[in-house]
Amino acid sequence: MNEYEYGGYIITETPEGYFVIGAFEFPSYEEATDWVDQMNEPEPIHTYQIFYVTDDGYSDREIISAPSRADALNKLLAMYSDIDYVTDIIQLDE
Repeated sequence: MNEYEYGGYIITETPEGYFVIGAFEFPSYEEATDWVDQMNEPEPIHTYQIFYVTDDGYSDREIISAPSRADALNKLLAMYSDIDYVTDIIQLDE
């Protein structure tokens, strides 16, 4: 069994001619490297406008860049500890 290093992954060639990366098996080396290339692509960053209400009843909005709505919400909650609830999240770059 031959082993190849590509993009930080080890691709193992099986005696049957398949190429394995962890639990994934590919019929060709090219398909295995294509999968590695997809795994190494960075997530696209989006811009979200989040409306929220603070503990004292003050409402505000924040514009945050993140790969997903959940990541944007987590960033907002990390920035402000006095958020009571979020009223809306809008992706601005759809």
